[in-house]
Amino acid sequence: MSGRQLSILADGEDPEPEAEAQRRYGPPSVPVTPIATSGRTEYTAFCPRCSAVHRHTRPGLRTGPCGARYTVPPADTDETE
Repeated sequence: MSGRQLSILADGEDPEPEAEAQRRYGPPSVPVTPIATSGRTEYTAFCPRCSAVHRHTRPGLRTGPCGARYTVPPADTDETE
């Protein structure tokens, strides 16, 4: 028996596009809400795996407490005068 794992896909379902995108661009970006605390900005991120909201201290590639990998985008720094 080989070490390969097979999975059953629905007709027309191809796992390669998502896997290829993650390989090229990293984990998907998630919706965040910046929180201004005294001294720094923190980010609450909606988790695609467990649907909870996780809190992070900086943007970038992150792993949530549930093990999900995703990208926390930086806060919008455009200021309107």
